[in-house]
Amino acid sequence: MNISLLIAETKVADDGDYTCMVITDSGDASSLTSLNVKATYRDPTVRSIPEKISEDADNDLICNADGYPKGQLRWFDEHNEEWTKSAEMDVRKTDNGLFQLSSTLTLLKGSRFSKYTCVVFNATGGKEGSTTFEMPPISGGRGASGGLNHSSKIVVPVIVIGSLIVGLLLALLIYRRRSIGDHQRGRAEEFDAEQGHLQKTEGEDSQP
Repeated sequence: MNISLLIAETKVADDGDYTCMVITDSGDASSLTSLNVKATYRDPTVRSIPEKISEDADNDLICNADGYPKGQLRWFDEHNEEWTKSAEMDVRKTDNGLFQLSSTLTLLKGSRFSKYTCVVFNATGGKEGSTTFEMPPISGGRGASGGLNHSSKIVVPVIVIGSLIVGLLLALLIYRRRSIGDHQRGRAEEFDAEQGHLQKTEGEDSQP
């Protein structure tokens, strides 16, 4: 005798133990079997709060994923270093029986990487999906909308100061050249005047 049970449109609620009983004239028998329902986790979604990340304030990255049975969300940076211990995990059960996983990773101001990856693992520890969040260009106090970053703020004053120094040196060089030229012209005029005076004196002395 072969007996089968078909469960159409399987749901999480169908997960559990099932008993098959056989009753005959010669006696009764039963057998227990288990049905394990699995809802595969898809790639998680990652968003930032606030949407525009600021360099001068803390920011949160929030990762969400739904599936069954209960899994885990883990965080990694661009160097594959794990940051899960710095995140807060929240697990809720939805109306259809799925587990809604949510993990919040706080990014402290002045200490962050360019990429963060949220990975979802199933109940047995297998990886089922991942999403990488790339940090937008950061500008202090003005979010990611525009402005100068920290390096630019340093470079611009250096360029301005360097330009001022070069300008002052050029002005000093031109001034010195003009002073030397005026001094040489003055000496030449004095010399010419002396020569003219000597010639005039010699001319007067040579007359009878």
